Amino acid sequence: MLLRGYTFGVQIFGSLNRVAQVVLEGNMNGIIVGGAGNIIKDSVVKNNRNDGVAIYGRNNVVANCYIITNGYSVKLLEADLSELHDNYIARNERGILVDRSDDVRVYNNRVEDNVYGLFLLNLNRALIYNNSENVKIGGAKAVWSVGPAPGTNILGGGVVGGNVWISPDGRGHSQRCPPRRDVPEICETPYVIDGNNVDKAPLAYPGPASKGGAWLLLGLSLAAVLIVFIILSRRRAEVLRRRDGKNLYTVWSLGRNVCSSEEAASI
Repeated sequence: MLLRGYTFGVQIFGSLNRVAQVVLEGNMNGIIVGGAGNIIKDSVVKNNRNDGVAIYGRNNVVANCYIITNGYSVKLLEADLSELHDNYIARNERGILVDRSDDVRVYNNRVEDNVYGLFLLNLNRALIYNNSENVKIGGAKAVWSVGPAPGTNILGGGVVGGNVWISPDGRGHSQRCPPRRDVPEICETPYVIDGNNVDKAPLAYPGPASKGGAWLLLGLSLAAVLIVFIILSRRRAEVLRRRDGKNLYTVWSLGRNVCSSEEAASI
């Protein structure tokens, strides 16, 4: 179903409703929910002028949606116990706003190319993990990781931990951190967001920067093997200097039969 050109594409003031497989495009606002226990999933929300998805109520879910090029992508306002997961959220003027909402869960979201990815205000408890994002925080405290535990993370790796912290200039924490030896999908060092918020298990970005330490170690190991080979080879080699007319030249040999003993004695 396509809903286009309305002040509100979908407007819900009630509980236990389900919105699925809807395209909301080119409205003033995409979806506005005021109530509890509602589910919004499997939908496309794009090119809406103000809010893509705005939730005012407890225990609501936004899942598996494609939310792009809106004003705000998603707002959770006084939305305790709500969940936002498995969404693609990109190229919005603003990313995810969570305000006065405790015990929310934000996970498995691909959040990129927004002015900010996640803005937290006035909350005491939240669980935020396995997202790609940039964050602004005002008076909020959250838990930023789980595990590490087996599972598919936002980068496609086999371990779920915290979030991936990347930046276009390649200097994000996940891009620069050395990976843990025991769990290479996770950074060796935590990511400190501010004094109250730390991602204890940030994901290591599987690009050249995060693998730099491993490649350097491999290069040094190969160089060491080559040096040892050269030393041992030269110990076995016979250096033979021969005179051919007016020219004096040197022969390096790993074998023992380059010349006869009589030839060697005459050199």
